[in-house]
Amino acid sequence: MKTYDHSGHGGFTLVEVLAAIMVFTFGVLALYRLEAASVQNNSFSGQLTQAVTLAQDRLEKLMALSDTIASPNALLVDTQNDGVTGLDNHNTVNSGGVLTADHVDNTRTPFTVYWNVVTNNPITNTRRLQVIVTWPNIAARNNPHTVILECVKPDIV
Repeated sequence: MKTYDHSGHGGFTLVEVLAAIMVFTFGVLALYRLEAASVQNNSFSGQLTQAVTLAQDRLEKLMALSDTIASPNALLVDTQNDGVTGLDNHNTVNSGGVLTADHVDNTRTPFTVYWNVVTNNPITNTRRLQVIVTWPNIAARNNPHTVILECVKPDIV
């Protein structure tokens, strides 16, 4: 019976090298997918931060307007006079191609800022202000992202 002494030979067989390459490839692919998901989540986080900032800015501007319910500022009028909060979706499209709300500000693309005003809600001599910010959802084209902020503005006596 012959015995071989491998102590002088170093190295790996072809099968071992191919197995190592396969393991390395799967590891790199997993890291790539993880990095892609991380970049996508960071992008959405940035957009969400911008949308909330826009909504807060618009809400603060609306709250700072000097007016009364008897003599309202033009920006604080329920133009549809429907007394309903939320995006007034009655299939009317303005020149910007978006559904009209009480008021629309789409100067900061890709974000569209809507705000609705409801007079004497939740109590008399107050207005409920609702700011809605939408922006395109690249993953689901027909379902935009939305941020909604609400507050109550008392009538100045």
